[in-house]
Amino acid sequence: MPYTDNPPYIGIVPVILAIFALVYRRNRMTWFLAIFSVIVLFLSFGRYLPVLYDLFYHYFPYFNKFRAPSLILFLIPLTVGLLAVYGLSWIIDAGRAGRPGATGPATPNKALLRWMIALAGVFILAFVGRTPSSACSPRRRSRKRRNRITRRRWSSSGRSGSNCSGATS
Repeated sequence: MPYTDNPPYIGIVPVILAIFALVYRRNRMTWFLAIFSVIVLFLSFGRYLPVLYDLFYHYFPYFNKFRAPSLILFLIPLTVGLLAVYGLSWIIDAGRAGRPGATGPATPNKALLRWMIALAGVFILAFVGRTPSSACSPRRRSRKRRNRITRRRWSSSGRSGSNCSGATS
């Protein structure tokens, strides 16, 4: 199917904000979005989770017209994005805690600062000691050495020539 070869992507910032929403903003909408996300995730397993998938396949109209059940995963970024908005609104409200009607810059809440410092520490620890991807790549060989190795491989296998088309050099 065209345009369905890539997985849906959610960045780390919306995921963290969605976690804030699920922890601190527990209202009907956040519960609905969380439960909807879990149902969508389980539906994307298709025939590998037949309890839920068969129910939807046989009893919900037009659900059996989907060719690939994993396409439903594209609803997850929408729900996580909406949860991230709720998390961001909690952060803004937490910054203004104790200052009703405040219009100036928000003073940070101490609990919020502890969360952010702990999260920054986890990220720093996760990336300490990591090397750039170029350092992990195999050693680059010079062109002459690479050609010499290629000629040696071809001659040891009993083939003549230097390419696959059968032309000799």
